[in-house]
Amino acid sequence: MTGSNGRRQYSANDIAWIRFLVRLRTTGMTIRQMQQVADLRRQGGVQTADDLDDIQSAIFKR
Repeated sequence: MTGSNGRRQYSANDIAWIRFLVRLRTTGMTIRQMQQVADLRRQGGVQTADDLDDIQSAIFKR
């Protein structure tokens, strides 16, 4: 969405999603691993940092 000043305006959900992606990136995950976790989050499988830790552990064990 763009405001009257021509700048993009992000919703709270957009900001939360960006922060989530940044956090994934800082873990050292590959883009493919990030996509897998993002897919799980969209499906409701990742709600907390603990969920992310559990999923990250499972992905890196593969």
